[in-house]
Amino acid sequence: MLRGWLLDLYADDLRGLVVWVLGEDGQRHQLLHDFPVSFYASGNPETLRELWVYLRNHKILHRRERVRKADSTGREYDLLAVTVLNPAFVGRLFREVEKRFPQLDYFNCDLSLTLRFAAAYDVFPMSHCEMEVERGRIRSLRPLDDRWALYPHRPTLKVLRIFPDADPRRERPSVLHVQSEQRSYEIPLKSARELVSTLGGLIDAEDPDLVMSDYGDTWLFPLLRRILDKHPQLRFNPNRDKSRPPRHLKANSYFSYGHVVYRGEQTHFFGRWHIDRHNGMSYGEYGAPGAIEQANMCGVPVQEMARKSPGAGITAMFTLTSLRRGVLVPNEKLHVERPKTLRQLFVADKGGLIYQPTLGLHYNVLQIDYSSMYPSIMHLWNVSPETVGVAGEMVRKVPEIDIAIDQSKPGVVAETLGPLLQKRLAMKAMLKEMDPESIEYKLLDARNSSLKWLLVVCFGYQGYKNFREGRIEAHEAITAFSRAALFRTMRIAETLGYQVLHMYVDSLWLKRADERPISAEEEREVLRQVEEQVGLPISTEARYRWVAFLPASTDPEVPVPNRYFGELEDGSFKVRGTASRRHDTPPLLMEIEAEILECMASGTGRQVGEVVARLQERVRQLRALEVPLDQLVVRVNISRPPEEYRVRSSAAVAGQQLQQEGKPVAAGQLVRFVYVRGFPRVYAWDSVRPLDMRRLDVQRYIEMTLRMAASLLQPLGVTEAMLWDWVVHKAWYGQGPERFQPGQREALPLLAELAPSGHLAATV
Repeated sequence: MLRGWLLDLYADDLRGLVVWVLGEDGQRHQLLHDFPVSFYASGNPETLRELWVYLRNHKILHRRERVRKADSTGREYDLLAVTVLNPAFVGRLFREVEKRFPQLDYFNCDLSLTLRFAAAYDVFPMSHCEMEVERGRIRSLRPLDDRWALYPHRPTLKVLRIFPDADPRRERPSVLHVQSEQRSYEIPLKSARELVSTLGGLIDAEDPDLVMSDYGDTWLFPLLRRILDKHPQLRFNPNRDKSRPPRHLKANSYFSYGHVVYRGEQTHFFGRWHIDRHNGMSYGEYGAPGAIEQANMCGVPVQEMARKSPGAGITAMFTLTSLRRGVLVPNEKLHVERPKTLRQLFVADKGGLIYQPTLGLHYNVLQIDYSSMYPSIMHLWNVSPETVGVAGEMVRKVPEIDIAIDQSKPGVVAETLGPLLQKRLAMKAMLKEMDPESIEYKLLDARNSSLKWLLVVCFGYQGYKNFREGRIEAHEAITAFSRAALFRTMRIAETLGYQVLHMYVDSLWLKRADERPISAEEEREVLRQVEEQVGLPISTEARYRWVAFLPASTDPEVPVPNRYFGELEDGSFKVRGTASRRHDTPPLLMEIEAEILECMASGTGRQVGEVVARLQERVRQLRALEVPLDQLVVRVNISRPPEEYRVRSSAAVAGQQLQQEGKPVAAGQLVRFVYVRGFPRVYAWDSVRPLDMRRLDVQRYIEMTLRMAASLLQPLGVTEAMLWDWVVHKAWYGQGPERFQPGQREALPLLAELAPSGHLAATV
């Protein structure tokens, strides 16, 4: 009997299913397993008979039988089940069949092998399991742990880090660093032969479970492939399974959530994992612990999950639930939108509720937030594609749109999200009791963050065109429930004497009319009444000493729903919609924003003069070219190839510069540049050409700095024009700083003094 953790599995043309186990004995075991897989065809009986005859003498070993099965809606089909004995050939056979018989409907066709394995044995990546092994072949298998456990028993992985001494996008590296737990190595890059032999030898000697690289996907392994093409006598195989070469995937661009996303080419290993820290979708949010957690939840291999979007993960979870139920998974989307009148469409297609914020400064504000609101609605009220619009004795009516939701049995979505929600809520409760500086907190927080991302995207996928079991009516029902819940919450808060400052999809900002602090007892009472009357879990998101809701940059009278900042009771800041939250903001401006917020901290007695003094020093540094150049880099993801832009944006011009140097730039790829004077106004940061610092467009960076600062100081009546006078022209009008006395209110907790005199008083 062998006990260990599932490390990797894949199908091989000659051996069938290969399973790698990290044993409790400390050894890495390569095992084989008989694991036939099936796909199904439905359609005209005559056509199914033709398919039966076609497959009768096919060279790929398989079995055929007639069966009857149902999909998630309960609809039954007469099917031809095709069971392929070696799972390595199922995709090949299906593509051949689909091409020859396109008129048939197909089910369970292109499903991941790890998903099928998880559905069959309840064993997931990094699951602790026990197996009976005979002559290297698994005879029986059972799990020893529960993937919903808060602290699953996990082994210690051997990790090997590989990274160059320079960013290969900017300059040619000269040394490759290799680090294990005990040793560090440096491989010079002058000799191709030395690089190949030394790196291959180190990987074999260290025998890591995880190779963690910087630019491994997009630079190192493509470089090694080019070397091997030029020198076929050299040998390099980083796999633990030496019978297979690494798997290479080409780079691609795709559209997701309103953005074009670029994914660089990938290199996957067999028998161990390879993760490129710079080529993951959300990997930067939660690192390796989060990637392992997501893989364990979704049944997706770890090195794949580290590169995939959370949407791919939650889709895998929905598919897994269907497989475990034994229902069919369609190959193409079957649920089409039901016909609607224009009025019905207007009522149903509203999205989440947004109540425009009350502009300006507000004190002692409480922000309450529904915990995973949309997933909770789907779980508690059983909103799922197959339950929407189903009449019966046990139904729940959707507010406004009057659609019935079947409550007689749990839907696929509700069943999937239930344990996921419970696990994340339990993690959040534990994190509140832990020291944020401890290693345990950071590991649990990374795992919690990975679950959060799965829950964030699960709502959007209900209406996603490529979600095969999605239905737009489920999407509309969820938002209708959420709007009703927020309206009811607002009425409860107002009945208790609170003023609702802002509502945004699942959050509300409340304060007392006299702006006195809200006690802990009052806070608990609000949460208790809301949860009892609405039926959804709600908690406190933040308690602000003060918060400022900001207007649009183009119109000071128009509020922006998700643009605000404020100081929390613990002295930290919560910021949304400002420069530091934008991906294209240079690091310098992020630093300056943090400095301004520091000056605005309550109870410090600092003056606007200090803010101005700091800005003056930053302007002086810019003019003296004392700012490190990398602090001025702007980062923009382009939505199309540079040559396809009709308007020559800065990012498009920088992309064209790189293409002229032989560096391809694809849609969705990150382009980095700095602003310079004269044509073409930008310098591509990854260019091989040196930059003359005297060409730096200092004036533009000053404009960006003052515009950002003015947006933060706007609630105090400070405009960009004032900052130009005070910071750049150093024109201080009047007799100097005067103490601002705001009537009966205590001294303003943001800025105790303002200069020049008169400007703020005129706005109060």
